[in-house]
Amino acid sequence: MTTKRCYLPGRSRGSVLPIVILVLAPFLQPRDVSAAPIVTLQAQVLLASNQTGVPPDPRLANLIAQLRTALPYSSFQLVSAPRGRAALGQSWRTELPGGDVPGGRVLELTPMAIDRAAIQIQARVVQAKIVQGKTVPETLVNTTLRLQSGGPPVVIGGPAYQNGVLVIVISASAP
Repeated sequence: MTTKRCYLPGRSRGSVLPIVILVLAPFLQPRDVSAAPIVTLQAQVLLASNQTGVPPDPRLANLIAQLRTALPYSSFQLVSAPRGRAALGQSWRTELPGGDVPGGRVLELTPMAIDRAAIQIQARVVQAKIVQGKTVPETLVNTTLRLQSGGPPVVIGGPAYQNGVLVIVISASAP
């Protein structure tokens, strides 16, 4: 069996390689794997209680009426309002007050999917506990939220804190 070699007329064998490289170059470019949408997250952490004599927090003026009708508390004070960003499947974490271990209570928000303008987020509150001398994580809240990008926030109840409970108001936006 004999093999035949193919030569392009008028070209030397060395000049074919640059043409092949130019033709294939667009397909050899590395793909941008960091192109996953980035979700901007905010979590307003409130202390909800029935403590009397506490003036309304002016930073919550647009939320207090809704919170009072939805939750059985009369007083709401803003504890913190952290913001963060996370890609789909990646978690953003922020520390929450309270717990048995200093710095051991965390809010974890993980954007799971974006469908049109709706963002699906896994929300967890995890607290470190000391069990038999070892620090062990305990999940206190684990829920899936569906928020409209840039739309109204979602309110979730959290763990006990001081003389009330933590209430977390979550909002999100994505491109």
